[in-house]
Amino acid sequence: FELYTMPILPMDGVSAPHLEVLLRIVDDDGRVLAPAALISSAERHGLMPRIDRWVVSTTLENLHSVDPDTFLTINLSGLSIGDPEFTAFLLDELDARQDIAGRLAFEITETAAVRSMATAQALIDALRARRCRVILDDFGSGLSSFAYLRQFRIDSLKIDGAIIGEVARDEVQRTIVAGIVAVARKIGVGVIAEYVEDAETLEVLRDLGVTMAQGYHIGRPAPWVGARPVSSQIAR
Repeated sequence: FELYTMPILPMDGVSAPHLEVLLRIVDDDGRVLAPAALISSAERHGLMPRIDRWVVSTTLENLHSVDPDTFLTINLSGLSIGDPEFTAFLLDELDARQDIAGRLAFEITETAAVRSMATAQALIDALRARRCRVILDDFGSGLSSFAYLRQFRIDSLKIDGAIIGEVARDEVQRTIVAGIVAVARKIGVGVIAEYVEDAETLEVLRDLGVTMAQGYHIGRPAPWVGARPVSSQIAR
């Protein structure tokens, strides 16, 4: 395993810059692989909480190497959200590093949160009590997205990439994004747009009031230079 980071650009003049922590796999030949195949298999075999432990531990051990004004966002799998042992591990790790815990944000997919609603809300409350931020990822992928917004005490939502895709050229998609921004503002939640691939899309999203943007136009995933993996025993 290796960690990469991908920038999230603030556009509101208020938000701090963020880096999303991404997992990559290096094979025996030194090739860097996207983790999709591994994660799919790990989910089937119930191993994702162990992988998420490794990501959390490695991130916390290396957070000192990142600019102190930058937040790091960590993705949590649905299996981890519903795992009491992982939750206990995560909160213990944050309590042991109270000086840096406030620089973290955790991304929870809308699908995972809805599937384990009570558990997800309890975890969200516990994270926010430790000054961590919470981002509802893949927002808009569910049919009842707006209804769920009132169920979760989150800081930001990340619009599903399928909605952002042609926003610069598709009036319907612009209207959908404008609606999401309007509702988010009403309840005090930031809006992050992903899959921003060109300058035109970025400017349209800025005009629509999106808080932050992420995508290849902003910056591609890059190795987290200097990040040293923690012992594999952490994940056992």
